Amino acid sequence: MKNLLIVFVFVLYTVMVPAQSSFEISYATEKDEYFNDGMVDQQGNIILTGQIGNYTLLDHDGIIMKIYPDGSYIVRRIEHQDTIGGFSSVTLLNNGNYFVTGSMSLTGEPYYNDHLSITIFDTALHIISEKTFLINSQYTFLGVNAQSILDNDGNIAIAGMACRDENGTMLGDFCFFKLTQDGDTLLSRYYHTWYEAEPYTLRKMPGSDNLMLISNGLIPFTAGELVFLDKDLNILNYNRLFTLGGGAFCSDVWLNNQEFLMTENRIDHSGAINEYYFGVHRLDTSAQYYNELILDNKDTIEYMAVRKSMAYSDDTTIYISGYQTYNILWTTLPTGIFLYIIDRELNLRGHLVLGGDANYASWGTLATPDKGCLIYGTRYDNTTGWPERDIHIWKVLREDIFLYTSVEKHPESEPGVYPNPVSDVLNITLDGRCSGQTVRFRIYNTLGARFLDRQLHLDGNQIRTQTCNLPSGVYLYELVDENGEKFSGKFIKE
Repeated sequence: MKNLLIVFVFVLYTVMVPAQSSFEISYATEKDEYFNDGMVDQQGNIILTGQIGNYTLLDHDGIIMKIYPDGSYIVRRIEHQDTIGGFSSVTLLNNGNYFVTGSMSLTGEPYYNDHLSITIFDTALHIISEKTFLINSQYTFLGVNAQSILDNDGNIAIAGMACRDENGTMLGDFCFFKLTQDGDTLLSRYYHTWYEAEPYTLRKMPGSDNLMLISNGLIPFTAGELVFLDKDLNILNYNRLFTLGGGAFCSDVWLNNQEFLMTENRIDHSGAINEYYFGVHRLDTSAQYYNELILDNKDTIEYMAVRKSMAYSDDTTIYISGYQTYNILWTTLPTGIFLYIIDRELNLRGHLVLGGDANYASWGTLATPDKGCLIYGTRYDNTTGWPERDIHIWKVLREDIFLYTSVEKHPESEPGVYPNPVSDVLNITLDGRCSGQTVRFRIYNTLGARFLDRQLHLDGNQIRTQTCNLPSGVYLYELVDENGEKFSGKFIKE
């Protein structure tokens, strides 16, 4: 087999919005392409890794993109003759280079990606080194859903899925690897599952060398679990997530040594039709749930959050992304990307809808150094039905979504709600209602979509809310006091 490296540089077309550091990128080829993972480097550049190729023939190669803060970018497809494979995760090394994991078939046969691939790129996306390692002989395929992290010893820890054939049934087991920053293997471990391993999020635990994996597959007949690993990737224990539907868990926020925030998909069975939605939950390492913030619209459309759906910037700026879905493969029905901004107390501080002109799916969100975020996903509008997705990316500023809200004292304020219609700032005079109480303040549109849902302490006589980021339309506001009594009204956003 000839091992020939072919590097393609694609810069096709970019749709730019010239507003500070917000922008939009469309990247399309005649192939199917998507990103599995992403991270932010030391200069604030975004690095994304994934696959590109023929979906039907399962003939993929690795793809890596670097996006600069101004929205310019470079892309490289890494193709080896007679092989197929793809990139899974990317980790920033101590020297600023990029450590990319993946899986590869050295024979070019689909379903036989039986090698772990390690590619180290410099900051210009030139390859510094490439290595492949044959996985345990009982396995024939290594998935591209691996998670990786730089541990406290400065080594790369990887959690993935390795597939084996058991009496004609393909089963996916957990596989764990530990490598040096030069890409040399230190150890590997495999753990059988009851059906299929799904490693969702790998995190370092505060004040410890141990790791926590949020996953599915180790505990039979459950939607998810918290798996705890020591520094040598031995499983210490695990706790079942008692969730309603569950799946696609993501966490990017430790609240303290035991508690964290986590996104997950949920199913509401209470109505005549199941309602699919996602939410953010506060829980601890024993899998005890405490609070949740449901992110949903009251309609018949289903909503999902997958992969890196949470991105932490600071305690008041945590981004959550998801998308609407019809649960139909390769449909061109238009869908939207939903971006939310919350704080560590699970207050919803803003809501933005992107896309809507094609079928979009969000695959991940990354917090950027300017307190904004970058959402990467796919766009599908191929009317021929050919399975070929394009990459679509949005960079959003915090100021594009955040609804600043405060309680103030204005002795001579006008009664009621003003101005109405409103353009920039809405004033709600309380007239002595709920004075001194801690209340929930919410803003909805007429379809039931929430744009604000937060706790306020009413130590003044007026609520002021920035409305410039609300789309034009009719809105409802609602105050819920400490006794559960509701006060509501209506306003028009110009």
